Amino acid sequence: DDDGAKMLMDGLMDNNTLEQLYVVDNNIGDNGAIEIANFLQHNNTLKKLYIWKNNIGDVGMSAIANALCVNTTLKTFDISYNKIVNENPISHFLAVDNNLEMLDISHNNIDHIGEIIRALKYNHRLKCLNVDFNKFKIPNEKELYETFNINHTLGLVSGFGNILDHLLTLE
Repeated sequence: DDDGAKMLMDGLMDNNTLEQLYVVDNNIGDNGAIEIANFLQHNNTLKKLYIWKNNIGDVGMSAIANALCVNTTLKTFDISYNKIVNENPISHFLAVDNNLEMLDISHNNIDHIGEIIRALKYNHRLKCLNVDFNKFKIPNEKELYETFNINHTLGLVSGFGNILDHLLTLE
């Protein structure tokens, strides 16, 4: 829960060796995500963060997105199976071109993806993006193809369970 996330993040704040953190299926909501974001803003060793199957919504994702704009060490981030609807926080940190190489935002409730597609034109570090089983339709097929013509770093995009299954499996 959120109180547990706060205690965990407070306890890890001064840790300078942790490289992977799994906080999975713990009923963490937006307040707990804000605690995780605070930790990410100050941490410079964590490379992999898995916070799937919680109850993180748009407020928590916004806080984490802001933290990811300044965090330069995180390479893998899995926030699947949460309650994210708004794509803007995600597109915000993707446009910064941080060091993130793998992002899993599958099994949320994201209802648009146009801003994420536009952000990927400027991100040349992300190698793998999983957007499976959200609730969006592809807004503009031409823009999607343009993005992949510009971004040669992105090697795998998975979008099954959305209204673009036939378009978005590249390897």
